[in-house]
Amino acid sequence: MMLRCDDIFFDTKVEDCKRIWSLIGKYEFNQVLGVVARGAGAPILRCKPARQGNKWIIKHSGDIWFGTNAELKEQVKIQLDKGDLLGLHGLYHISYRKEPYSTQLEHLRRGKEYLESQFNTEVKYFVPPFNGYNDDTKTVTSKLGMEITYPTPSEMDVFILNKDNTRNKIKKLARQDADGKNYPFYHPFLLGGDWKGQKIYIERHDKHMDIPPPTWNLNWTLNRFEVYLKELRRCVDNEVM
Repeated sequence: MMLRCDDIFFDTKVEDCKRIWSLIGKYEFNQVLGVVARGAGAPILRCKPARQGNKWIIKHSGDIWFGTNAELKEQVKIQLDKGDLLGLHGLYHISYRKEPYSTQLEHLRRGKEYLESQFNTEVKYFVPPFNGYNDDTKTVTSKLGMEITYPTPSEMDVFILNKDNTRNKIKKLARQDADGKNYPFYHPFLLGGDWKGQKIYIERHDKHMDIPPPTWNLNWTLNRFEVYLKELRRCVDNEVM
């Protein structure tokens, strides 16, 4: 049973990652770390990029490589030493479902080779941004020796952050995920809740969209995340017994 950490960009907050990963380690779970090889996360995560399109994402996320953040890179290495696995979350954080075979092959090969050079370990997992992939993605990942990690029916962190979901509902989700043996996935940025509300313009749809400020912080989130992890560990241990 493994978790999945998506959206690890070069500008992801390392202190948030340390706290989240420490809690996961407390309950002795490992995870696939979905690292984006190139580009910043902030402009993507705050501007509804799925509605903006892949060209917008590449333009606004930029070309800075993940390895430029030495502290975060070192923290990922520490996690790999603890048994976590390295996953490619795209050369850029785009929806590969919308890209042709040739682009997917180029991006995934470049991203895989880059991460392997940075961490001196084989990248066996492809974590599709926006959970977007198609038959060409399956062909490309097979050619490159990678496995696509599949999502749970809903994002675990979104469920936890919903204040209408009680502790008992969170425990129920953990039991469902344990039964399904899925990769429950989350995003450090979302758990941290560190952004300001804003109104953005969606050029492709010629409309504005309100991005509300978060009503939570990492302390509150981790308290609820621990409810999930504790129940998940109980379920996994009972199954082994």
